[in-house]
Amino acid sequence: MSWVSVETGLLKSVGELNLGVQVVKEGATAEQSELAQQGDVWIELHNLPANTESLDKTTTNQLNGIYQIDVYGQINMGKLPLLQLVDAIVPRYSLSKEITEGGVTVQFAGATPSNMRPDGAYNVINITIVWFAYVPK
Repeated sequence: MSWVSVETGLLKSVGELNLGVQVVKEGATAEQSELAQQGDVWIELHNLPANTESLDKTTTNQLNGIYQIDVYGQINMGKLPLLQLVDAIVPRYSLSKEITEGGVTVQFAGATPSNMRPDGAYNVINITIVWFAYVPK
């Protein structure tokens, strides 16, 4: 249940930001992704779990991962709308912030946005969020 709690908590944390844009979750259908692309800006979510580390022989594991939030915008709209979303997202995941879901506390080691770059007919800024959680074995 630990991985489920981490995933659920990360999804809820984005929803609580009330960004007012379409959100495309990992594993979305092509139709959902196309619907989001009809708007001016939208975000896509990707959870990239890493190896589980055993911290001791009896009680605790550390789950690690990267949560990537991709901020997309129409290529002709400029950088400002994307940067406004980045400014709304990054502080929520800064160093020492945390969320708790299903008894699992996910802690963040920082959020770093990339430079804006073109991606086909869109511009994108990737926000890389490093997270970890301690869970019972």
